[in-house]
Amino acid sequence: MSFTVGKTRPKDNRRYASPYYLHGENLFLRRNGREAFVKKISSVAGWIPNKGAVILAPGIACNANLFRVMRDGECLTFDHAASFANLLASSGYQVYLWHYSSSQRIMERYVSRECRESQQYGKKYRVPSSLGFDQLTRDEMPMVLDLVCQNSGREEVSWIGFSMGGMLAYAYLACKEDKRINNLITIGSPVSFPTRLPKAIAHANRAVNALISERFVMLSGLLKYLPQGLLRLDPLVSFLYNPRNVSDGALESFFSKIVEPIPAGQERSFSRFIRNGFASLDGRDDYLEGMRRIKGKGVNTLFFYGQVDQLAVPNSVMLAHEIISPDNRRNLIEVKGSGHNDLVIGLGSAEDVWEPSLEWLEEMGK
Repeated sequence: MSFTVGKTRPKDNRRYASPYYLHGENLFLRRNGREAFVKKISSVAGWIPNKGAVILAPGIACNANLFRVMRDGECLTFDHAASFANLLASSGYQVYLWHYSSSQRIMERYVSRECRESQQYGKKYRVPSSLGFDQLTRDEMPMVLDLVCQNSGREEVSWIGFSMGGMLAYAYLACKEDKRINNLITIGSPVSFPTRLPKAIAHANRAVNALISERFVMLSGLLKYLPQGLLRLDPLVSFLYNPRNVSDGALESFFSKIVEPIPAGQERSFSRFIRNGFASLDGRDDYLEGMRRIKGKGVNTLFFYGQVDQLAVPNSVMLAHEIISPDNRRNLIEVKGSGHNDLVIGLGSAEDVWEPSLEWLEEMGK
């Protein structure tokens, strides 16, 4: 096992700017030939207290820079508290953004070109075709928890998962006796999906592979020059967002910086999941019973769902809440007018999701 802190100069903008003096570090953990990559954001200001470690885990077709997008679309800057990650870091949390090994855009365009401390540096990166939900849960997630606890010096961490990022926590806690996750916030994380998801995934993959392939590398850069509102006409946008609840800038950043192709292994995982439910995940036919045991493991939970979410439909998120914490009605929050991705980067996400999450974490820390 090898643990390294990145010394390379990242492609982030305006580090150490007042008033929060935020900066980023590249963290890698290697084990058995695998490597986990986490981006840490924290403040170096002496007057900002250290409130603990928070892991941010994105959705199925996203990298973790989703949490660094401001509502107007600006991304990867440190001189503000106007993104989810920066808000948490400027309030005193050590923020760890988990970039899945399926994040081909991040690995190919950043890690392999900029991060000398990575085993992927200078190499052509290809996502393993077999990489699925089970492998992320069983192999990569424990590495991320080890890395964060080692780096932060904390024995307990908070987990904020969007969509699949929350489902990974459901799966992990259902099957593991790991007490390191003491606070769990899930945002649009269901226990079932609509049957049309495979078609949406196939459509998304065709578009995303075109956007990030070497042949069309300039295409994503041209998105900013499209007429305002044109992206909203794509059926995929209407499926992933309430188009009226997201700025043009946030949509442009999502497609040019955040969206990732879905590996064949993940496609297969979620297709089986839609057909057979959680019983299809790694043969765990007692999965829902395992989820019920989460409530007895001392994990504090908070659930958000979008009122008009077509991907993580409200009833499915409510079911997750009913299984894990049926006796607590105060920890289930409806975000009115929100679709799926706009739960995190929508026009009302700061007031409806980011700030309530921060307040809840601070309350749990008292």
